[in-house]
Amino acid sequence: MKKQNLVIPVMVILSLLLAAVAFAQPGMGRKGKGWGAGSQYGRLYNPNTAETINGEVVSIDKITPMKGMSYGLHLRLKTEAEEISVHLGPTWYVENQEETIAAKDQIKVTGSRVTFEGKPAIIAAQIQKGDALLVLRDETGFPSWAGWRKGHRDKMMGKGIRGQSPCGGSFGIADWSSVETVEGKILKVEKVDTKMGNWKGIHLMVKAGDEEIPVHLGPEWYIGKENFLFKEGDQIEVSGLRITYEEKPAIVAGEVKKGDKVLTLRDEYGSPAWRGWRRGMYQ
Repeated sequence: MKKQNLVIPVMVILSLLLAAVAFAQPGMGRKGKGWGAGSQYGRLYNPNTAETINGEVVSIDKITPMKGMSYGLHLRLKTEAEEISVHLGPTWYVENQEETIAAKDQIKVTGSRVTFEGKPAIIAAQIQKGDALLVLRDETGFPSWAGWRKGHRDKMMGKGIRGQSPCGGSFGIADWSSVETVEGKILKVEKVDTKMGNWKGIHLMVKAGDEEIPVHLGPEWYIGKENFLFKEGDQIEVSGLRITYEEKPAIVAGEVKKGDKVLTLRDEYGSPAWRGWRRGMYQ
């Protein structure tokens, strides 16, 4: 009996060690790991091999495309000519979308045809399902989930903005002419509950000249995906829409610049970067 009592703890410890090793394997790391535009995997996207195919979804699976990457989603698509693997993006991003793709769905995929592990595959830029479009990458292959872009500022322009504020709550259609840019120091960073799910949103209180103004960013899970933190004392530049929220002025951020980095939160129409699905916007 004594011998058995000694063996059991050793086996338990061994099991825990094996579990720890398994947890450290590819796919269990930081969210978005290896999915950036400049990563080895990201560089596979070739705009010159872009094409559009139609078909029926056969299956959807989680994969780790390359060693060290976090989990991603891919699907098998059956077209009239072939059955092909379609790579979507990191699991954390795709699964946070409001709509889903399921087996037997009829979809249209636009993306780059590549050879992956010796077989043809499509790295998707857009997926059309019914009247909705899931935007995963732009025409160059830059991922929708990669908000931080060094040395890059998209020109914010347009006639109207449709989006969510604060960090998810609807504010409808507003006049884009009220977009402005403010510079200042972060006085406070806070997490707030949203009406759009179980996730929390990030708000900043910014001192810009003589004004202290709340800045609504977006969901915590999206902002933190690249391990970037806003903190008190940071000097930032915010471009966004000035609104009245709870009878007080506030800014819904489209972009936030810090040093040579730009966090893109919403496009020129106010569509949130973390919401890949867009209705009535496909060509």
